[in-house]
Amino acid sequence: MNNKPKKISEIITEKGAQTLLDGYTDFGTDAALTDDEQQRILSSAMRKAGFEMKDPMTMKKTRKHSKRFIAFVAAAALMTTAAIGAGAYGIYVNHRQSVDRYLGDSAADTLEQQGLLDGSEIAATEHYKITQETVLSTGNVTSIIVTLEGIDDESKELLNSKTKSLELDFPAVISATNGKVESSSTFPIYGEGYITCLYDVICKDLYEPVNADIGLYLCNKRIEGGIEGEVRDGEYMGNINFTTEPNVEGIQFVGENNNKSFRLYDFCLTSDDHIPVEGDPKKTETISQNVIIEYEDDRTDTLDGQDLNYTDHAGHEGVTVLTDLETQTNTRAVFRRLIDSANVSAVTINGERYVRQ
Repeated sequence: MNNKPKKISEIITEKGAQTLLDGYTDFGTDAALTDDEQQRILSSAMRKAGFEMKDPMTMKKTRKHSKRFIAFVAAAALMTTAAIGAGAYGIYVNHRQSVDRYLGDSAADTLEQQGLLDGSEIAATEHYKITQETVLSTGNVTSIIVTLEGIDDESKELLNSKTKSLELDFPAVISATNGKVESSSTFPIYGEGYITCLYDVICKDLYEPVNADIGLYLCNKRIEGGIEGEVRDGEYMGNINFTTEPNVEGIQFVGENNNKSFRLYDFCLTSDDHIPVEGDPKKTETISQNVIIEYEDDRTDTLDGQDLNYTDHAGHEGVTVLTDLETQTNTRAVFRRLIDSANVSAVTINGERYVRQ
């Protein structure tokens, strides 16, 4: 069987190309796109098609490509996937969907526009391939999404059986941050022949950003309280880029009555005050409308318990058991979906309204 990639001209005839263009008449106008817009659209399409764009597309200074041209190239690239063969990037796994499953519909599109959608292959073995989908960091909160996919029947069957989990070497994270890690968690999602994992690492205030290569290990299935054995007992798969270098911007909010403050990001909330995002443990009512977000265009949005990966608090020095609100010194809350923090005007948490500064 010949798996050699074919040229577009060998797959799409002139008549077929015209038919393809006719299907994109909605793009209609010949309004020029900027170079950056062209590169982003083409790069996205080529990744979906199984290619990686190593160099920017050559542009002629004398004319810009039209939207119809971009639509044609993007669609034509996607059509070539049928001729590429089984080993191409994204054939088995929709990597953009991996991001959307954790951070909500169209999250991959949003992160791509912000330059935060990675999609780079970071490791490949005889049986597996690892893709780093995105890394988001405020400095205190780092969220990493990684996909491990099987590239042969043996590895796919093993992942489908859910007898393995992909673990981040948290002892290495603790070492890299000089023990300033407060908590960490893993949220795996099993798909057909792959595992996608979201790793959240919460750190205390860091005076210097940390960048480190952290190992990933394929371990026995998780059991209550952890995995079976030590992480490093598993099969080493490769390194991921762990960072506390901030790559997202937060917006400051201050309470109208309590004067407490927090910073709101698209994927999380951080504060050096105790903000009871998960609800006041002294109250018995539900928290179905615990976090109400007001946007500048008068829209509102509600984050309930289903929209939070988890919340975490640290205690005053010497406090090891957080039994009372007075013992807690900060708040880290990680969301299950992206919000548009840049356009938020106010946030109400447990009845206290916080306004944008």
